[in-house]
Amino acid sequence: MTLLLKNVRLETGYVYERDFVAATETEIVDVLIKDGEFKEIAPQISVDNVETINANKQLLVPSLREMHIHIDKTYFGGEWKTPIRATEGIFTRIKEEETLLPKQLDQAEDKA
Repeated sequence: MTLLLKNVRLETGYVYERDFVAATETEIVDVLIKDGEFKEIAPQISVDNVETINANKQLLVPSLREMHIHIDKTYFGGEWKTPIRATEGIFTRIKEEETLLPKQLDQAEDKA
């Protein structure tokens, strides 16, 4: 089976702030999958008579990684952003939420 994924967002690198990953760089590409293997990743792929899915710029992540989200605590629906490293464990997340959650109140209903 061959499948063509169009307009896929892939992480391509990191953006660092003070020696920590603050965000990821991404690109929009097409991905050609044949018999369960990625055969080609390129800005534009054209193949005839193949099932094609438009990913609408959604992020493609490996299936064996823990990539869950908390809708009330993320940028869900916006630009992809890498989580802040939890250098102080749960206290890092609490500090993050003190500024993040109030900024998201006006969008919370739309993102739910």
